[in-house]
Amino acid sequence: DWDIVDLEGVADQGRRLKIRTTGTSTIAIVRVKGKNNAQPTKSASELSNAFFGTHGDPQNLKKRYDLCSFGKMIFTPATGDSFEDGVVEIEIDEPIVGQDVHTLSNKVTLAIYAKFEYHLFNKFDHIAYIMPDGTTYGTGGPKGWMAFAYIKQYLSVFNNENAMYLSHQVHEIGHNLGLYHSSHDNLAYGDQSGVMGYGYTL
Repeated sequence: DWDIVDLEGVADQGRRLKIRTTGTSTIAIVRVKGKNNAQPTKSASELSNAFFGTHGDPQNLKKRYDLCSFGKMIFTPATGDSFEDGVVEIEIDEPIVGQDVHTLSNKVTLAIYAKFEYHLFNKFDHIAYIMPDGTTYGTGGPKGWMAFAYIKQYLSVFNNENAMYLSHQVHEIGHNLGLYHSSHDNLAYGDQSGVMGYGYTL
């Protein structure tokens, strides 16, 4: 299961969520930029619209969790400091193309702390890193990875435009909430009836 990382039993890997499946939770979207104009294809405004419907997108992560929970689980955009409609831009002062996304994620976390002097996970419930094209999944690994998330943790990571797909958003946040894959016929993604199984580019 390449798109989930289970840190059960692994010490000091970040704040483990107290899983909350009702009430209101905040999501901070981090749009990652690097040297040579490396940045996600979609703007901060477009990412906010896809996750929260801030500019009229009728199908978004916030709405989907609201509907699926019958109004019992609401996601709201992060506010304060440099956040605008839930999104902040963080620039890494080095080339990004060819970097292992896990190593890059650690650098993003350090850059955030340098910018704000606090860790986002101390203020917000969920954090999504949106990476530009060109990163690899593992050292020397494939560049075509889509997204991954940490089980029962705050972080999910998206490869560029994969952050715009509603099924990917709901799937990865689902991992943060403690959900694993919905399999069928011994295939991790075999169940096509729900977003924790097969994913669609919708």
